[in-house]
Amino acid sequence: MPIARKLGIPFDRYVIGAPLIGPQDGNNKLFSTPDKYLPETLSVFYNGVCMKEGEDYWWRESGGAGTGYDQIEFIIRAPLPDDVLQVNYVKA
Repeated sequence: MPIARKLGIPFDRYVIGAPLIGPQDGNNKLFSTPDKYLPETLSVFYNGVCMKEGEDYWWRESGGAGTGYDQIEFIIRAPLPDDVLQVNYVKA
């Protein structure tokens, strides 16, 4: 990750391929990330397809405004049990 070095972001703040946390039951659309993240660095993958913020999901702060982003909410489709949900991000 040479770009990380240029940006001055320590490698240990990068999270790649982390699972989303929450029930995948076809009804739940709200999922947590393992860590608080910088929202502009978040990439969400739904069955390997990169989703678009504002079209496919929204960023969320579980503790309210100013507490740090640590959730995402899918807009249209609630994941099913066999769906694979992963995220990449930089820890806040």
